Amino acid sequence: MPLERRKFGAGNEQNENHFAVPYNLVTGCWNQKMPDGFVLRFAPADVGIVSLEMEDKMKLSDLSHGPKWILWVLILVLAIISIVLISGHGSWLVSGYNTAPKEEKEKYDRKKLCRVTGVGLGVITVLIFIMGLFENVLPAGFLYAALGIILTDALLIVIGCNTICKK
Repeated sequence: MPLERRKFGAGNEQNENHFAVPYNLVTGCWNQKMPDGFVLRFAPADVGIVSLEMEDKMKLSDLSHGPKWILWVLILVLAIISIVLISGHGSWLVSGYNTAPKEEKEKYDRKKLCRVTGVGLGVITVLIFIMGLFENVLPAGFLYAALGIILTDALLIVIGCNTICKK
């Protein structure tokens, strides 16, 4: 992000050595955010640049407000369901298949359907586990990547169930 240039002086001339940067009333310095999270901190004109430092970025842990045990119980439940599905059992957990008429159920291989769904749920479980384990390290923006992975995985589950699992 380039520094914004402003005109100084009485006329229309522009002083190339002056930049307009936001003033911070708390620190008494001017702060300019730079690319990659760096912040230039300027002191009053007679001192010059005070520092070039990395700004603290928001972590995943800054976004979570509930008790941690809820996340770990969720991960445990999802892992158990994934294992049951991957083992080929638990077709009653697959939405749509469990309520389908017998003629419709005969079009699908039950074990393949369970395995495809179980692997997809396993991917989501591992992703949530990684997010819970490294929440103090991962940036908050990782949430967008995780959402993209989950949506892609859900789409692949639906495609897999409708192609691979048919007899």
